[in-house]
Amino acid sequence: TIFFVLISFAQLSNADNIIQTAKIIALNGDEGRYQILPRGIRQLLDGDEFSFSMDMYEDTLVVGAPGEDSNAIGINGDETDNSNLDSGAVYIFKNINGQWEQQFYIKGTRLSPYDRFGYSVAINERFLIIGTNPQNPSGGKVYVYEIDDNNGWKEHTVIEPRDLDSGDEFGSAIALYDDILVIGSPGNGSSTNSEGTDNSLESSGAVYVYKIRDDDVEKNEFIKAPNMQRGAKFGSSLAISQNQLVVGAPLTSNSTEENVSYNGSAFVYNFINGAFDFADDLKPSFAFSNQRSFDVVRFGHSLAIENNIILVGAISESVFRNDINIESAGVVHVFELMAESTQWTEVSQLTARNPDRYDRFGQSVAILNNTIVVGATGEDSGSPGVNGEMTDNSASDSGAVYVFQKDHLKWNEVAYVKSEQPSISDGYSVSPDNFGSSVVLTDKYLVVGSPNEQLATGVTRVFSSNFMPLDQTHTGLWFDKNEPGHNLSFYLLKDDRVAAIWNTYDNQGNQMWLVGVGTHDGYTAKLDVHVRSGGSFPPSNTEARVKNWGQFEITFNDCKEGFFSWTPNAGTGFFAGNTSISRLTNTQGITCGDVHKSSNRTFGMKDSNSALWFNPAGEFLMNTYMLKNNRIVHMWYTFDSNNNPIWIQGIGSHDGITATMDAYIFSGGTFPPNYKDEDVVVQKWGTFQLEFGDCDNGLFKWMPESNSGYDSGEINIKRLTKTKGLGCAN
Repeated sequence: TIFFVLISFAQLSNADNIIQTAKIIALNGDEGRYQILPRGIRQLLDGDEFSFSMDMYEDTLVVGAPGEDSNAIGINGDETDNSNLDSGAVYIFKNINGQWEQQFYIKGTRLSPYDRFGYSVAINERFLIIGTNPQNPSGGKVYVYEIDDNNGWKEHTVIEPRDLDSGDEFGSAIALYDDILVIGSPGNGSSTNSEGTDNSLESSGAVYVYKIRDDDVEKNEFIKAPNMQRGAKFGSSLAISQNQLVVGAPLTSNSTEENVSYNGSAFVYNFINGAFDFADDLKPSFAFSNQRSFDVVRFGHSLAIENNIILVGAISESVFRNDINIESAGVVHVFELMAESTQWTEVSQLTARNPDRYDRFGQSVAILNNTIVVGATGEDSGSPGVNGEMTDNSASDSGAVYVFQKDHLKWNEVAYVKSEQPSISDGYSVSPDNFGSSVVLTDKYLVVGSPNEQLATGVTRVFSSNFMPLDQTHTGLWFDKNEPGHNLSFYLLKDDRVAAIWNTYDNQGNQMWLVGVGTHDGYTAKLDVHVRSGGSFPPSNTEARVKNWGQFEITFNDCKEGFFSWTPNAGTGFFAGNTSISRLTNTQGITCGDVHKSSNRTFGMKDSNSALWFNPAGEFLMNTYMLKNNRIVHMWYTFDSNNNPIWIQGIGSHDGITATMDAYIFSGGTFPPNYKDEDVVVQKWGTFQLEFGDCDNGLFKWMPESNSGYDSGEINIKRLTKTKGLGCAN
């Protein structure tokens, strides 16, 4: 039977918008059983552990069940033959018209009992990767699948290095970016930076890096920690982005003559010239704890990376709260790579508002834009749903998920999520859920795994994290309230097209403007971005140079707030980043919440003039926003006398025929994250006048101040875009 849990996260700060609706289990899910160990300890065995691992690409969800027992082979085999104990399986679901349907049931072609296929999973637009973590003499395997012409999956390669030994745990952690596959082997015992039979550093750990080719894989690197240590478990966790790889070694020790502390490490590698070069060794600061020097902290148990932010989970770190040391409550450490720096700096430590002993806060972590999700599998509250009573500890190890959002520089907890009915374990017929064992966060979904639920049958819950659907009401000027010296122009066009211009600054304080064009899927706008340089101020007509700069992504929480992220190409000299944005202008005719009203004017200033405009020579851009009460904003993107890009902002009013605006130029700002509003200087530049002869043509005039260094002039302009919702006839 398949069920699903859907929670609306349109505004995470408002708990009223978070509603649970369903859940999912495997079609062939099997329960486990309790085994009585010495001293009466009860151990849960033989469950499928569905949702032990998960990953997602667009509307395709991959769920690993390493305890599944079927003897099937390949794709969509017989699920009912349970003769291959703990061989493991992977399930693939797809959201079709709002319903999640199981598409594929996958078993490896070379599975043995206790291989635990599905211990780790990763997926992108082309490849599906499935790892094992055998509890048998095997050292591990990783299966690579490739999407076929019918949108199904076919086995591409099985990776099993020749030098593996029993207990190497090859494949227990995997990370995939494009065609680069990174595989952790935390049990590897090699004492050198090359593969071999020397196992003198037992469980020091290693990482293998492969490039996936059309018909095979090519091993590129074998990586050991810079400070190889016996038992460090380097490669237990992995996170990868376009330019960085992070490797967790949660049992790295810091030894003294008196004590040995197993604090853990997270090692950062930069991807340079096709290889990963060591860059930094991240360590915990223990800012929230009264950590004893001999405690095991497990910093590096979980990892996530996005742009210039790294999350590191320390599930056994104690939290000091109200003069009480709360043992193994768990902490998530947040690191950022600051501009013009090669070192990562710890900027925050996240803890639960209700920390308790052995909560394992940080068991799983995920980050997307300004949202962080943290799983705490040992959390004990019996309160169901969202933002319930935290102090009710009646459901031991039922687990919880905490959602944080960034408000400028601070991460704030905005949601506390439990399953719809946390299980109260009795050690006989009911098992603890461990809700939050795995989490996945995309622009549409939050997915949470409970592999121990229902006697370790396992349950996956999918929460909807939809932002407000994109529509024409989002056309307008947007800005960061904390950085008002630059802004973003956004236009929603026909046929799911979008355009945006970011008025910002380079790293030296000079103005620059970045132009993005792209598409949206209903919620997220993705734009390719270019930068222009070397053009000239009219009447000169020097051809500008156009260069690809990177990508933008834009989403909106509602009609007043949104989120903007940018990813520059390597070598541009700029850092990736993101920021919350707020509405600066309401575009006349499509203001959020207003009913569109027709204009009675037959020419002149119409609502439909809100658009991008250009001169016929194509050497500069303009955008216009028609506002209420005959107000108007007009941005001019051009070049100064030294051929450097500049942007000038006009603000004024119109009489129905002619718009007259005061024009201002901004200087002194720097590209984020080094932007400081106090550095921005705003100067009166001159005056703009604007008239429109018809829907597609206008006349633009400029009158600079006498000391500006620019000459007055005028030029005909033509429409470049038609804004959705603003037809020319209005």
